[in-house]
Amino acid sequence: MSDKPWVDHYETLQLSPSADPETIERVYRLLAKRYHPDNERSGDFDRFNQVRQAYEVLSDKDKRARYDQYGHAGVDAQMQDFWGHGGFQDSHAFRDFGDMFGDVFGD
Repeated sequence: MSDKPWVDHYETLQLSPSADPETIERVYRLLAKRYHPDNERSGDFDRFNQVRQAYEVLSDKDKRARYDQYGHAGVDAQMQDFWGHGGFQDSHAFRDFGDMFGDVFGD
């Protein structure tokens, strides 16, 4: 999604945050079929992509947990490198600060 405001994935799939994986998949299939661009009556490319992106996050246990805790920042493609490497704990920038302060103040 480009410069559009973030849309809540649960709202996109019309689900409660407590929805189980089977319900998420069932609703996704229904909405994907409805909004698929090949559907002549109700096809909508942008809406289909929103539904697909929401499902991609909510159907993955780890992504869903990050989304529930941090919102879109937890699953944003630009943040994937950050989350894939342990977040702040493994960040080179913070490790470098530790080295710098350790050198100045002692370990």
